Amino acid sequence: MKTIKTVTSLPSTYFNEHLSNAIKFSHNLTRTTFFSSLPIKPYAETNKAAINSALQTLAITYVANVISKTTFFGFNKCIVGGTDTLIDNWFLKNSNTVGQNLLVDYLLQPNLLGNFEPDRATLAKSIADNASSDQFLTAFLLDCDTLKSMLPAKLLLMMLKIIDNSGPNYRKVHQVWVGNERWEVIKDFEFKNWLDVSKPSFRQNMPLFTQINPLVKAAIAKADPPIVKHYTAANWAHRTETTTKYGMAAQNWIGSAARPNGFFSGTWADNVIKTDTKDGGCLAEGTKMLLANGNSKNIEDLQPGDILLSANGSKSAFSGELTLNENVDAFYSINDDKPFMSLEHVVMSQKGWCSMSPTLSMNTNPHLSVTQLEVGDVIWKVKKVNGLEVEYEMVVVEQINIHHTNYHGPVKAYALNLRGDQSNHANAYCCHSGYPNITATYVAANVATKMEEREQKRFFKQLEKMAPQFEKAIGKGPFKFVMHALKDAKQINSNAPHTDKHGKLKSMSSGVKHLAIPNYNLHHIEGNDSITKSINQFGILNGHCFINGDLIDTQSNSDTISWSREVDGQKEEGSIKLFSHKLIGRGHIKRGKVTASFMLGAMNVYKMDIGKGQDKWLNLKMGSKPDGNGSLHYMGYLEDPNDPSNNEDLKENSTVIFSEIKETGMLHASISFDLTYCSFGGSDYIEAEIDFSPNYMDFSGEIFKYDEEKDNNNYKGEKKDLVGSYIETTTVSSFKKQLTKKMKTQPAQLVNLDLSGVSSSDHIKNGAFTAMTEILDVSVLAGGLNIPDQQLVQRSTFGKLKELMLVALANKDEQTFSFFGQKKPVVGKNGDLSEKIAAIANDSKMSSFLTDKFAVGYLTQAFSASTDDKIKPKYDAVPNLEDKLSYFWKGKNESSFAADPQYNIATEKLQNYVYAENVPGLTDYIADGGEKWAKALYDYMTFPPTLEILALSNDLDNKRRLTHLCSILQALDSTGQIKNGDKLISYSTSLYSKVIERRLGDFGVKSKLSGKEEYTKFMTEYFKQYIASILDPTSSWSTEVRAEAKKDLDELRKVIGAKEIADLASEMKGIISNAASVIGKFKHGPLAKKINDWAKGYAAESVGKDRAVKIGKFMGNILAMGTYAFGFSQLIQAFFNWDKLTDPQRVSLVATTLNMGASIFNDIASWRSAKLVASADSKFSEIIKAQRYLNTRLE
Repeated sequence: MKTIKTVTSLPSTYFNEHLSNAIKFSHNLTRTTFFSSLPIKPYAETNKAAINSALQTLAITYVANVISKTTFFGFNKCIVGGTDTLIDNWFLKNSNTVGQNLLVDYLLQPNLLGNFEPDRATLAKSIADNASSDQFLTAFLLDCDTLKSMLPAKLLLMMLKIIDNSGPNYRKVHQVWVGNERWEVIKDFEFKNWLDVSKPSFRQNMPLFTQINPLVKAAIAKADPPIVKHYTAANWAHRTETTTKYGMAAQNWIGSAARPNGFFSGTWADNVIKTDTKDGGCLAEGTKMLLANGNSKNIEDLQPGDILLSANGSKSAFSGELTLNENVDAFYSINDDKPFMSLEHVVMSQKGWCSMSPTLSMNTNPHLSVTQLEVGDVIWKVKKVNGLEVEYEMVVVEQINIHHTNYHGPVKAYALNLRGDQSNHANAYCCHSGYPNITATYVAANVATKMEEREQKRFFKQLEKMAPQFEKAIGKGPFKFVMHALKDAKQINSNAPHTDKHGKLKSMSSGVKHLAIPNYNLHHIEGNDSITKSINQFGILNGHCFINGDLIDTQSNSDTISWSREVDGQKEEGSIKLFSHKLIGRGHIKRGKVTASFMLGAMNVYKMDIGKGQDKWLNLKMGSKPDGNGSLHYMGYLEDPNDPSNNEDLKENSTVIFSEIKETGMLHASISFDLTYCSFGGSDYIEAEIDFSPNYMDFSGEIFKYDEEKDNNNYKGEKKDLVGSYIETTTVSSFKKQLTKKMKTQPAQLVNLDLSGVSSSDHIKNGAFTAMTEILDVSVLAGGLNIPDQQLVQRSTFGKLKELMLVALANKDEQTFSFFGQKKPVVGKNGDLSEKIAAIANDSKMSSFLTDKFAVGYLTQAFSASTDDKIKPKYDAVPNLEDKLSYFWKGKNESSFAADPQYNIATEKLQNYVYAENVPGLTDYIADGGEKWAKALYDYMTFPPTLEILALSNDLDNKRRLTHLCSILQALDSTGQIKNGDKLISYSTSLYSKVIERRLGDFGVKSKLSGKEEYTKFMTEYFKQYIASILDPTSSWSTEVRAEAKKDLDELRKVIGAKEIADLASEMKGIISNAASVIGKFKHGPLAKKINDWAKGYAAESVGKDRAVKIGKFMGNILAMGTYAFGFSQLIQAFFNWDKLTDPQRVSLVATTLNMGASIFNDIASWRSAKLVASADSKFSEIIKAQRYLNTRLE
């Protein structure tokens, strides 16, 4: 019974592991389809036949859920929506029954109850013999009270019922327990949702998903042997058709497993790919091509350099590349026109680009989005041309004519290559050239997404082998460029959109369709800066972009906006990826042959009004700030529209912190003012909280007046409404007028932009770090965090340490290894340990620790729970057994684990490894060079505006984010990199320290002084020690400070009438007591205000005013320094539980505090700042600047 008392919480790690095994191995078709490469592991023993059906349903439901999120070949559309809810429903239905049986399996493990009896029947009888008395239950429940958990008692009765099958042993115990007076606390022993602790592990991007997802993807990407058909008839022109089927086993699983369970949507995947070597021509011989001069030429008569008129009045040049194809088998046309376009040739309609064979169209030009042309669609035909202006007539498709050449004889067809805009006009139809646009990035993206790793390696080897031939075919430069792009294929693929990570209401905050931001600033990164300099203004309205005030042809989705325009006779193409909240982005522009990369940051200016009467207040500037390393940071500051001379003070004395509203995903801002600034009348308001609208045009919130009586409420007084709106609306109005005009004259977009020259990969390739903050979910504005469960990480770490121990034992000490009764952990891909982690045990010191110390401690702990007649008496004879057992884990000497460097090395490495495994995407950054990414992340997070957000946001999520960030930094690089005194500390430690230091920086502003008597004693001792240290040439004061201090002390000696400077301390007791009394009257406000109020009050109330002013002038800095030191002591006393310290500890702590306080003022600027704070005739602005400087020193 002693063993079962150790189970005081549900074994979530055990549940997760066995439910994961059930998903992989309980359902035979699921196992053979997706998990056949894995060694079969157990998932259930107790009542396996009874619960297997439920576990099979879980397996099918979860795999269907994973497929619903897998876009390979469109497999996601095969599964109905809502599978996440169905998983929740499974837990609701089966958590009790399945959980009971898995708990019994857990309890019957060898290290718990499994070795006590030879079989379950004997175990049931043994439990009944011991537990069927009222005395036993009473004592057992008292133990449970001590443990603060009734779980052991409930588990014992539940397990007995199951292994005894509700038989006589169970009934014997149950009858006694029901009669016990405390039956009420355990009567629900078999009615509990046991598995609910595992439900969070079934969410997307949790470890289970990251295990299952690649295996499902691999099954979907698996190709059957291609089927090749050759057609040799004359009219087919030696056509060869290849059919490749992908993921057929997965498709069979959907039909056989998902469909019977109601998961099939009725739509199959696009997993059958046909390729045809017969060339696909575009336009029939004799087709009239519209030139820029308004004339037309037959397609076959075009000459290199001929200028064609493209859609929307742009132009393109014929490159001279005209491919003849005499093997097109069918042409089509609209209404009464003669067929002249091949079936995959694309025309513009009200739906966008359309053709008779969209699949073939997109096979040739994957960057286009092409739909099926149907009767009833509306297409564009040229009505008339005026210069470069094209007027279209909208023609309704009443019939579609198809001409099959095998019945009517061969027809010559031509595909033409254009430089510039790929749209053109053929026989008056607005068309796309359809010429394959094969770029290096396009090839690289296909390699990354459509080839398995082994295929990629073979492909690279073949390319390198044939390099001489390729260099002859396409040139050395282009081939080198292609190879470079291919090597970056992984990064290219990693730029898949990471949207809706938290399941938020995307419609409220995510899409560019909602934005109304008139001004983004472009910050050049690399390339030709003349391009970015030529864009003086960039704005977005409702998914359309405006450059230098003009509406530009645009394509957009939720987070990307692209454009195309002509500048000085050159085609310009651009694309921008906007990050969370769409205020910051990264872009790439190609103009002619030159390119440029840039960061994009919004800068919005709002006017603010207070209260229902709409009283005018300050302006808020909100946007971003570059850090010089290619990244932008969220920032905001206040300005005075009536008196710009106040702006510098406002910037210095106010803080704007941005965050995200978790429930809606909307942007929020907190505005706060420096308390000293408010106390001297700098601001009537202390704090404001505002929420921005989805399009950022306005915001609303609350503002609080400064009230020094409200020190228990952060000085927040009366609350008023606060609203804000764009201060400059002319630009937005202009944007709206242009957009309205375009919508009226061109109700549908005329062209899908050809942006093949602007690769989305550039966002990762040229500025990977900003994307990293989004991918790893560490953006300081992320609202819903996807942070690994710390308990799960710790348990997994310990589990890995145990497996590492077993590996070391199996290699070194087979006898000790046999005590564990377990197989040697599998090392390698898909095994229990990776080769990298297993290699930790190869170190001789580590191996010795694992086998000679850790294994011994682990077995000693395990055997202590044994009831074996030979083992139990040995343990019973040990005095203070529990204390001695705990020594392994908590001891301080070298023999304990915690004090052993090998234990700490192993756990740190394993925890970093486990954490990296549980943060989606992090292992990719570690593999790419964790050290450089750690530095990039550290530099980004410690840049002042971002550090400010991280340090001063006090919500729980932000504290968890800081822990998450530090863990990521530790996983990337745990070595010492930042100099701290005479040692190096890690990025993780340094970041945490900076955040804590910044949070403590408010101490000097908000510290409260209490206790006149304590203050008087402290200050008297401080004056004595201060004077002695100034007179001591060996003390730590700087020469400059010491000289000025001695001069002031001598002047003070003259005013007081003391003979020597050393006599001042005894002569000053009355003045110190007066200071304590006066400062005590000022209960509210910051220290600087209290000290200055004393100086003014002392001068005003003293009989000898001139003498009092001089005393205040020459002793004021000492009073200021001492008061700050006293505030420090109070802060530290509270932190270290002063009341519980012994007298020697208090003396030591005060001495440390004094040294710390003195060190703050050991430069002449700090010293003079203290003097200004305590001077009766100091100006308000001087006090504020002095306080600001001292706060910086305090940080």
